[in-house]
Amino acid sequence: MYASLRHSLYRVVMNFTLKALTLSLVILSLVCCTGRSDNPPPAYDYEDLYGDAGTFVPAPPDVTPPVITLVSPTTSCISGMVDFEFTAVDAERSVGYISTRFAGVLREVTELGNGTYRFSVDVSPLFEGAHQLVIKAIDLSNNEAIYDSYFGVSNGGGVLHEDVMLCDGPIDEPQPPLPIPLADAGPDTTPPDLAIVQPAADALIGNTPYIQVRVLDQSVPVQITLTIGGRVFEEQANSAFQVFEPDLTGLAEGPTAMSVSATDSANNSASVSQDVRLDLTPPQVRIIEPTAGQDRLALTDVKVCASDSNGISMIILYEEGVNDAIATSSSPLIRNDGTTGPCTADEEEFGLIHELEDTSPLPRNTTFRVVAVDTAGNQGDSEVNIRLLPID
Repeated sequence: MYASLRHSLYRVVMNFTLKALTLSLVILSLVCCTGRSDNPPPAYDYEDLYGDAGTFVPAPPDVTPPVITLVSPTTSCISGMVDFEFTAVDAERSVGYISTRFAGVLREVTELGNGTYRFSVDVSPLFEGAHQLVIKAIDLSNNEAIYDSYFGVSNGGGVLHEDVMLCDGPIDEPQPPLPIPLADAGPDTTPPDLAIVQPAADALIGNTPYIQVRVLDQSVPVQITLTIGGRVFEEQANSAFQVFEPDLTGLAEGPTAMSVSATDSANNSASVSQDVRLDLTPPQVRIIEPTAGQDRLALTDVKVCASDSNGISMIILYEEGVNDAIATSSSPLIRNDGTTGPCTADEEEFGLIHELEDTSPLPRNTTFRVVAVDTAGNQGDSEVNIRLLPID
């Protein structure tokens, strides 16, 4: 009986001891881990770090376009060889694409550093009048800036554009003077004042050349007849300048005669002629990079091989769905490592940098089209289908 009583008392004491030990450990844990501290950890303001919603707040997108500033010329009236210099800078991201067009023609630009660019144009062959300059700059965030202005090309006369006098001097009005009431000046016996503005004599022209004729006469309209290699083209002119873009396909290549005749409404006639050289063979061009089906970044390079017996004047890159050219080059690549590269001995290698202009979501499929223009103005092209990937 006493043994049983001692055993029960032992169990009670042990249970009480274990419960006391457990309670002590819990209290010690609370003091060590959750009790008051004289040096509490720093408190972070999570709204400052992640915003009110508790999610990461990215930097605002770059929506500021580059700034284009024309440095020279500083006068609106130009002549002879003209240097166009301008700056294109971007405060947040660098400028990835530059395009310039003057008098309707894409121009090759030289980068001088520090966001400064230059190109030169001999304006002597251009007709006297107003000609537009357009500069386009796109930064790496795809923000676009466009600068445009007009310059007057003068041979001594005045040039007026939209009520702005670009060049000082007398304004030659090619239109006939208004009739004088009750005055009889007699019949018009003066032949038209006729000249070929372009192309120059002995120039190389292609399949569809740009031919500009100047005809001044008081008795309009004037019937103008252009003859090249025996093929005849006719136009009726009511103003001083007339443009022909004839199709010369099928004519024999080489030197040939070009003549222009003009007959006014009083049946007075004049004619001029000169020799030109026909090159009707388009250049050969092939894209070597990227290859068909390849994945490329939106900001990428395109390499081509091109050849022509009379030389390549320009390589132009287009992207499907974009009307304007997105890159141009008139300078072939020069390899200094002694290798021949991917082009053959009769080809030249060109490189172009493409800056994404189409804002469609990426990745996406697109088509690059490269056009090679020879010195006669003939064009050959090549296409490649690729997939564009995001830059970042």
